[in-house]
Amino acid sequence: MGMEPVRTLKQWRLARGYSTRQLAQVAGLTKGTIVALEVGRSKGWPQTWKRIAEALGIEPEQIAECRRLMGLDQEEQA
Repeated sequence: MGMEPVRTLKQWRLARGYSTRQLAQVAGLTKGTIVALEVGRSKGWPQTWKRIAEALGIEPEQIAECRRLMGLDQEEQA
C-alpha cells in the first residue's frame, strides 16, 4: 500500500468508514476520547495515538503527520 495523503483524525476515521463509536471500540478507547481528540480538546497520550493508528491501519509516521496537521504537536505557549 502506498503512502496515503496527510489527513486529520476525523478524515482518517471517515476514510475507514468508522463512526466515532466504532473507532473507539476498535481502538479500545472511549467515544469521548475520540471526540476530544478530533475537536482539539485533548492532545492525547502517545499510547492513545498508537492504538488509534493500529485501529486505522496506518503507520506511526502518518499519525505524526496527522497530529502536525491538527496542530497537536506544537509546544504550549506560556
